[in-house]
Amino acid sequence: MNAIYVTVSIPLLLVLAGFNNAHGLTTFGKSSNNQQNAQLQPLALPRSCRTQANCTVIKGTTCLGGYCLCGDNTNPVNGACKTQIRGPRHLCITDTDCVDNADCLPPKDKQNKPDPNGDKVCTCQEGFVESGSQCSATTRLLAIPGMILISLIQLYRNIQSNSLKTAL
Repeated sequence: MNAIYVTVSIPLLLVLAGFNNAHGLTTFGKSSNNQQNAQLQPLALPRSCRTQANCTVIKGTTCLGGYCLCGDNTNPVNGACKTQIRGPRHLCITDTDCVDNADCLPPKDKQNKPDPNGDKVCTCQEGFVESGSQCSATTRLLAIPGMILISLIQLYRNIQSNSLKTAL
């Protein structure tokens, strides 16, 4: 019986571990020429920054997390951003610069004071939260199914305990 488990589990483990890549190799272990002919995309390295002034060289970028990033939180390629729409915390001029459910507002510091430079950033509207480069609806709606489930469990326990009491 153990031999069956070993016979079945070893090939299964090899497949799950990713050792089943033989289809990409020729008989002699060389890669096929199709992979060599594919054009390589240039790697876009982000420009590091400490302030927004470091990012003014690349149009459409904002200094976020120490890097100059485009509005969709990607790195600029060849000094340009693919997208013109800007996500949360990116610099903007008007509301139309921002993603859906975001407004172009002066950023607030920890003391809730506006930015002294007069810059504006895309800020998610009330009821929406930052989710990557978008503003998504808050997850409060996810709590409702959880509350319903807890209520049903409690109701089941009450019914079960009442049926035990009547049986005694």
